[in-house]
Amino acid sequence: MGPQVNKDERHTAAGKTHAAPRYGRGIAILMASIGFYAAMITTVKHVTVDYSLFQVLFFRNLFALPMILPAVLAGGGLGTLATRRAPLHLLRGGVSVTGHLCLYWAIGFLALADVTAIQFTGPLMVTALSALVLHEAVGPRRWLAVIAGFTGVLIMVPPTGEVSAAALVILVATLCYAVMVVLTRVLTATEAVGTIAFYQAIIGLTVGLVGLSWAWTTPSWGDFLLLALVGVLAGLAQLTLVSALKHAPPPVLAPFDYLILVWAIGFDLVFWQAFPSSQTLIGAAVIASAGIYIAQRESGFAPTVRRWLSLRWNRRA
Repeated sequence: MGPQVNKDERHTAAGKTHAAPRYGRGIAILMASIGFYAAMITTVKHVTVDYSLFQVLFFRNLFALPMILPAVLAGGGLGTLATRRAPLHLLRGGVSVTGHLCLYWAIGFLALADVTAIQFTGPLMVTALSALVLHEAVGPRRWLAVIAGFTGVLIMVPPTGEVSAAALVILVATLCYAVMVVLTRVLTATEAVGTIAFYQAIIGLTVGLVGLSWAWTTPSWGDFLLLALVGVLAGLAQLTLVSALKHAPPPVLAPFDYLILVWAIGFDLVFWQAFPSSQTLIGAAVIASAGIYIAQRESGFAPTVRRWLSLRWNRRA
């Protein structure tokens, strides 16, 4: 029996295929990934006060593996780990480790809202890297949107003082994220979701283990559970992100990334009684507007969503 075809995905009279249901699954999975990631960085901000970056990295990957192995088994079993793309996995893992270490260091100096607002530049970086690395077509309007987005960063964090050093490190972490997304797009063409996540975790675990040789602090039981929680949340965030990218392209998913600011503001208020400054909110709005514009230009996001909602409404009518 051949694969089942959703009736929404059948060809229309014009010969085009409705891709909205596939995109809908990707968007829903991304929403889960955003929630897991927001909870993870909140937990990281707590534990980095008392534990080294390498110890957090070690536990992050150690406890992510039990979340990843079921995905490996469900995606074809251990045989899928026999990859021919080891150099790309190694590159992606190295970029991931660099990004995580940068994030773990800088998050101790910034509010979560500031961190996530700066990370809004991720989709802009993905657009630039897609043009430079994957040779995808990016017109002058999109390049102007990228420039406008980075102007938003300058609004949030003018280049003065210690906080700006942390902001710069967050930008490096965000660049690492963008490179990871581009590499994920390349790898998902041939590799299973679990395979990609597994190699990232193994590389991070190895680097963290090496770092523990000079940076170990025995945690209390409560802190041990928090360190374990970082790994569980990271594993869930990673799996859902890779799965979302498999169901929908980054330009379609990009507008929804910005909802993480809502989570970050909420966690800041609950745990640190901190609210973002107007400067942060204005800069974040500029960056988000640029990112959403790029998403619309690259994917026709708005027509896709309108068609999807129309299909759902007509089906219920």
